[in-house]
Amino acid sequence: MKTSYPLTMASSEAAHILKTLSPHCLTIEPAGSIRRRADPVHDIEIVAVPKRYNTLIPDQPGDIHAEFLATVERYPGPPVLRSTRYTRRTSPSGIPVDLFFAFPDNFGWILAIRTGPSLFSTKLAIHAERLGLVLTNGHIYKNNTLIPVPDEESLFALLQADYIPPPLRSPNAPIRRAPETT
Repeated sequence: MKTSYPLTMASSEAAHILKTLSPHCLTIEPAGSIRRRADPVHDIEIVAVPKRYNTLIPDQPGDIHAEFLATVERYPGPPVLRSTRYTRRTSPSGIPVDLFFAFPDNFGWILAIRTGPSLFSTKLAIHAERLGLVLTNGHIYKNNTLIPVPDEESLFALLQADYIPPPLRSPNAPIRRAPETT
């Protein structure tokens, strides 16, 4: 059975981790139960766009900055590879921390699916595929063209759906088509 933690305790731990990692990120946000304000929580989920080294190859992201990796590795867990997209750590008070690495062009998609809950995330993916979008390696494509999704608002617009605030996301939350604007 999973250990449960009070939302206030997990939120405080997450805030500390966000403050520690944010100097090394382009953007970073809590996800999961904390973002949905669901009490209790079983872990802390965070989605980050870490700063990366520049490369000489166009459209090829560089490795994650060493400072970010060193900061992540202050929290107990396995070594983090520069090319990784996920790591599990442990907060100072013992709460499991799932840290997901995104890029500027897929942050909105990764944040949405990691905010969950899982059945809601599945519904989002099914809805996207019904619109002819292709979901590959954390990115969204249409006609073999990468569609940037820098935030959740652009994701819901791409899905032609009303934005659903995280606290209202549930397995039963309907994904409604947004009204057409004139």
